Amino acid sequence: MKNVKQSAADAFSSSLAYQLPKSVFVLLFGLSNCVIASADDNPCLTQSSSMQSAQCLEEKLKTAEAMLDSSYQDALHHLPDTSDRDIRKTKEQLKKAQNAWLVYRNEHCNYMGALKGGSNIWVTIFSLECSLQETERRIDFFLHLPTSG
Repeated sequence: MKNVKQSAADAFSSSLAYQLPKSVFVLLFGLSNCVIASADDNPCLTQSSSMQSAQCLEEKLKTAEAMLDSSYQDALHHLPDTSDRDIRKTKEQLKKAQNAWLVYRNEHCNYMGALKGGSNIWVTIFSLECSLQETERRIDFFLHLPTSG
């Protein structure tokens, strides 16, 4: 019996899986941490179905868009209607920039969702994740806008 166990252990130790370079194990361990971190960062991805994940992301995006609108309105409030020195510092210019950014976000994220996705629901999920990330970046932009200058 001992010989059978020993020969099985010898076979395993000489197998390809046992002799994989250490870097492969480090890479696999690192990737598993990325997946865990991704789920921790986005609880919507831990839902029991892809449809629930998409619904969760839609709700998070709606909340983020409300925060974006609030920070955008606040930025508009601090800008003059007109400027004798620089038209680029007016409310109208920020409105143009925001409209252009919305077109960019929607088109960019639709494209990214299509690149990453597979079935329609996954394309939607990846597109929503992208939209949420871009919206959060835009909120941060408005929160850190210089108020004068």
